[in-house]
Amino acid sequence: MTLTIDQILSETKKLVDRLRDHDTAADGLMNTYVTTNKQTNKQTPAQENRQIRELQQENKVTNKQTNKQTPAQENRQIWELQQENKELRVSLQEHQAALELIMSKYREQVLKLVVANRLDKPWTRLQLAASPQEVQNKIEKICEMAAVMAKAIAVDDDCVAKEQERVAQLEVENKGLRELLEIS
Repeated sequence: MTLTIDQILSETKKLVDRLRDHDTAADGLMNTYVTTNKQTNKQTPAQENRQIRELQQENKVTNKQTNKQTPAQENRQIWELQQENKELRVSLQEHQAALELIMSKYREQVLKLVVANRLDKPWTRLQLAASPQEVQNKIEKICEMAAVMAKAIAVDDDCVAKEQERVAQLEVENKGLRELLEIS
């Protein structure tokens, strides 16, 4: 399976669009988290108690049964509300940790994509700049260079063979001359 530059670029564009969508969604989650976190951090125990008292007063006015509640029942309700508040804070902290993990992974992936794009850009520009005619010309030049190199190798092989033959002749001649010198 071969991939063309256009296919690679289209896939890259799709990935970038998906990353932008994820980035937008992550920004929305971060904004929601920040506002929720600010609201919970702003609330002090006094404000929480005041809100509980306001809710109790509203219940007393609208519900006759609330007027008949004993202080023990009210304390139990307050305690339940405080427990629920603690659970919500724990849940918020868990969501916060999960969101931080997601964002760190997202940043890591974006960094990898940016680095990959930076490495691929010079090659892509060269490929996009080359027209089919330029590519054909380069192929022809490469073929010519290969032919010249093949001829050079053949000539070099012939020269090496001739040199080896000449060395062998000289060795034989040298051997013959030494024998003549020994005889005389």
